[in-house]
Amino acid sequence: MDRPEAMPHFLTNVVEPARLRALMRLEQDFQTNKTALATEWTIAFQQICKQLGGEQIRKDKPLIGHLTFSLLRTELAVGRAIYLVEATDSSWFFDRNPCQTEYDASWALRYLEQLKDEINSGSKAYMGAITLPDVEQIALREAVHFHQYVIQLARYALPTAIQSQEFVELSTEDVVEIRVGEYMDVSEVVYKIDRRARDAQSVREWIDEGSEQEYAYEVFDRVDLSKGDYSELDFRYSRFEHSNLSYARLNGCVLMGTRWNHSRLAQADFSYSLLFGANFYQSELSGTDFRGIQASQGLVEPDSWEMPGFWEISFTEANLPGASFVGAHLAGAQFSRANLVGVNFAGANLTDANFTDANLRGAVFVGASVASVDFTGANVEGASFSARDQGKLNVDEQQQATVIWIEAESEGAYLDELFYSVPR
Repeated sequence: MDRPEAMPHFLTNVVEPARLRALMRLEQDFQTNKTALATEWTIAFQQICKQLGGEQIRKDKPLIGHLTFSLLRTELAVGRAIYLVEATDSSWFFDRNPCQTEYDASWALRYLEQLKDEINSGSKAYMGAITLPDVEQIALREAVHFHQYVIQLARYALPTAIQSQEFVELSTEDVVEIRVGEYMDVSEVVYKIDRRARDAQSVREWIDEGSEQEYAYEVFDRVDLSKGDYSELDFRYSRFEHSNLSYARLNGCVLMGTRWNHSRLAQADFSYSLLFGANFYQSELSGTDFRGIQASQGLVEPDSWEMPGFWEISFTEANLPGASFVGAHLAGAQFSRANLVGVNFAGANLTDANFTDANLRGAVFVGASVASVDFTGANVEGASFSARDQGKLNVDEQQQATVIWIEAESEGAYLDELFYSVPR
């Protein structure tokens, strides 16, 4: 096989399968160890902020407006998983005097090294048609996939990391963007701070303009957006903490990675929205509609890789009496210590969900997938489950004695009425 034939064959039959295997290993590592990885990331972030703070003083640096982590391909080429970290003022790229340090992302990019070793081994079968420089160039191109996990971990860790004293002591602008990208190339906002006073009316008017792009990665903390119609908008990775969106319409929205902690969301409509990795810690969600939401942990397609998998949606200590999760995708969801009295989970995917110490009195689980669900310490008095799940439900004897078992005939009629006759 000559070189023009060998390269496409090599990319299809060696590189692509090896890439999938390496990314699946990294995905497993990320999902299994993300809490420990976030702790390590936070420690590194604290050290970075301490170094930048000292440099800011030495350089008499004005207020910081951007903190950018940039992948250095020149470092990758010599086997170092180094990101350049730059603190710049509000002019960003035009700041001629940035404060600089480094971040080591070996936890993610070691899987790129494994990929490189595997495809180098596979190249031997091509009898010299695929050379070591070819393998080096391919590995550099493949880096973009592994780099996405650095972005994902930063998103996951930063809500905690920015509370560290080392970051607080930096002199910063009212608006600060923390970004991850490639050096002198495209970068993504992974966390935004906006301390400017914003009145609810101006925010409503801005959203009413209906821009398809402008609402992602934004800050909507401490504003009253109740009763508004925000359907089918893209708010990915935005924050709505300590805000009021009671009776708001948010159906069909892109809401992955959004944060709603301590917010009032009673009777809001989130139906059929993408809520992967969203957080509703200690929020008020009485009667809220989550029918058909997509919010399962992990990869969107378990056997293929398009992007890093999402972390679990969280309703820890939230108040959700009467909420509806009918037909929702909630694998891995966190409901620990939540008030879920009368909540309807009919037909939902709850695989590996956590209901530790939750109040589930009168909740409906008919037709739901409850494999490996943790009900430790939960109040399930009067909760209804499909009779077919009786032998595999993870509840103790005392809990089991308090639940209601729905037989197959009654279950079918109930689900038919629920999904085909009743809107909610």
